[in-house]
Amino acid sequence: MGLIRSSIKIQTIVQCAAVVAGALGAFSAAHAQLIEDIDLRQEGANAVMQVRMGARVNFLRAVSARAGDLSQVYYDVLPQQQSSGLTPSERRVDGRGAIPPLVLSDDAVALNELSRKLTIRLSKPAKFRVRAGQDNPSIQVVFEGLGQSVGIV
Repeated sequence: MGLIRSSIKIQTIVQCAAVVAGALGAFSAAHAQLIEDIDLRQEGANAVMQVRMGARVNFLRAVSARAGDLSQVYYDVLPQQQSSGLTPSERRVDGRGAIPPLVLSDDAVALNELSRKLTIRLSKPAKFRVRAGQDNPSIQVVFEGLGQSVGIV
């Protein structure tokens, strides 16, 4: 009888552990980072860094510092059928040629997490502007006059 009770207790503990592990897995899968991929290409005399997002976005505006080393990009995440929690994220991007290394930080600016801010911090000043991507899930950073830096590794 004691052996059966021990077996039942162990089985119950294993089942509880499986439920907790499944819940933790579902919790982590339900939270997603928006910055998905970063590409750099040449567009005429300019270099264009495309920041692809994991969801469709609507670019609202960009506010840049006069020093040329910081920009805050405001955008909204467009509603989707599957709504998942969005977590803040940060990506470091190595410099290339005259394009300085930079850090991209994505954070919510409202409680609903759909109003977002992408902060772009350059390690040194550069002439750049931010615009909406040609497709919904991207935002583009245009480095003016630095197109030749794209080919430098």
